[in-house]
Amino acid sequence: MVQREGRIIRKGNKNDTVSVYRYICGGSFDAYSWQVLETKQRFISQFLAGSAYQRTVSDLEENVLTYAQVKALAISDPQMKVLAEKENELRRIRLLSSEYIFSREKICKQNEELYKRIPELKNRLEVTKENDRYVSGISGEVIKNEYMRIKSLITKNQDMTLQNSELSFLDFKILYPEEQNEKKPYIVLERLNVKYRVEIGESPAGNARRIVNFLKKLSDLCNTYREQIKKLEDTAEQNKKVMKGNNPYINEISRLSDEIRNIKSQII
Repeated sequence: MVQREGRIIRKGNKNDTVSVYRYICGGSFDAYSWQVLETKQRFISQFLAGSAYQRTVSDLEENVLTYAQVKALAISDPQMKVLAEKENELRRIRLLSSEYIFSREKICKQNEELYKRIPELKNRLEVTKENDRYVSGISGEVIKNEYMRIKSLITKNQDMTLQNSELSFLDFKILYPEEQNEKKPYIVLERLNVKYRVEIGESPAGNARRIVNFLKKLSDLCNTYREQIKKLEDTAEQNKKVMKGNNPYINEISRLSDEIRNIKSQII
C-alpha cells in the first residue's frame, strides 16, 4: 500500500491535489488481504522501534490502525467496524501502559543508584572537609618547602621506580594510575582513603604547583559536593513522587476490554 500510494504522493507530481481510492468488496476475500497487511505493518512498526514490544507511542501504528479499519469495512457487518475501532483504541492504550510501566521500572533503577551514590558523596564531603581543615592549618613556609622538594619529581612520563615509591606531598600520597589518559594525563592524591584526580602537564615544577593550587581549593570542592548531593536528593525525591502514582491506563484497559467482549458476543 505504501509503495502504491508513493507513486501518487511523491516529488515531481504536478497536480496540486490527488485522491487515493481504496476499493473493497463486502463479504469477500478483501477482509483477509487487509488482515495480512495489518499484521505485517504491526511487525514492521515493532521492528523499527527496536523492540519486541512497543515502548514508545507515536505515529508508528498509524498504518496499522488504517489497515484494521479498512479490513472491518470489507466485512458486511457494521459492528465489525466498531469492534476494529475499539480494538485499535485498546491496543493504543496498552502501548501507553507499557511505556508507563517501563518508565516506572527505569525510575526505580535510577533511584537505587542514587541511594548508593548519595552516601558515597556525603562521606567524600566529610573527608574532604577534614582534609581542607588539615591543609588550612599548615603554614605557608611548610607548603613552600614541600613544593621545593617535589617540583622536579612530578613528571608526565613517570618511570616505574617512582611509580612504585612512596611519593607524597604533605600527608597526601601521590599515585600514578597504570592506565593513563594520553591526552589528559593525571595523578591521584590520596588521604584518609579518599582519592582526588589532578591533571598534570609537561613541566615538573608546574605539576607541583598544580598540586598546591588543588589543595588550596578543597573548600571549593566541598561546595561542589554539596551541590551534587542536593541535586541527587532532589531527583530521588521527585522520583519517589512519580512512583507513588498508580497506572492511569488500567481502568481504561478494563473498560475497553469489557466493551470488546460485549461487541463480540453480539456479532457471534
